[in-house]
Amino acid sequence: MLSPVGGLVITEIGPDESGVMSMQDQRLLSLEKQLNIELKVKQGAENMIQSYSSGGHSRDKKLLAEAQQMLGDSRAKIEYLKMRIMKVKQSKQERPNKNGETTQKEISSKNVGCFL
Repeated sequence: MLSPVGGLVITEIGPDESGVMSMQDQRLLSLEKQLNIELKVKQGAENMIQSYSSGGHSRDKKLLAEAQQMLGDSRAKIEYLKMRIMKVKQSKQERPNKNGETTQKEISSKNVGCFL
């Protein structure tokens, strides 16, 4: 099952038939958790900017500048995480078959999934 998160399609990851998650699945899960956290950081920075924009005090201006920097950093990290997730998903599509040959499955926009 697929669920959209921040413009990216997140796939449900689980153990294979033997009950063990592959290293790629574990990496993908870790990246998706990091992305979810960073999306919350971005939302918090946006809320802070909105809050500090209404004030006229010098302290508010300093906090506003810090929140804007945090937002920029968060956006950059989100883009980086989305790129890493796409790369892991693409590499999961390439799996060696029984003869040791690498075959590439069809990669659709639903599997790779950036909807920006």
